[in-house]
Amino acid sequence: VAERLAEAGLGASRLTLEVTEGILASPQWALASLAALNDLGVNIVIDDFGTGYSSLEYLFRFSLNGLKVDRAFTAKLIEDERAEIISRTVVQLATNLGIKAVVEGVETEAQLDWARAAGASHVQGFLTGEPMSYADFMAWCDAAEVLV
Repeated sequence: VAERLAEAGLGASRLTLEVTEGILASPQWALASLAALNDLGVNIVIDDFGTGYSSLEYLFRFSLNGLKVDRAFTAKLIEDERAEIISRTVVQLATNLGIKAVVEGVETEAQLDWARAAGASHVQGFLTGEPMSYADFMAWCDAAEVLV
């Protein structure tokens, strides 16, 4: 990772790696790897927090920069009170820990409004941007004057 960052001329703090909960099932390997990435300054976010192997203990054991609300909850949060409560709780937990709260799977204005009202720091989904090729992404960055 350090070599690739140097090749790209990208500062480590500009890179965010999303770690699935399954990787955390191998704590010794995961701890060493995440610690090394953290030492580089790379951001680490747990993807789909609360849907698989997650344990609140991970929030103590790993140096994390964020939690992501799984799209399965986002899809239901407007009409399902339990999905909304779980999503809001994950956002509040991340916020209270001083890390990013990302709501993924945002596809409607109502979901975006909810994420803003809940205090999410970031959203991800088709409403804010469709998947694109590397070439299209670089063209988009150039047009938006985004530094990569």
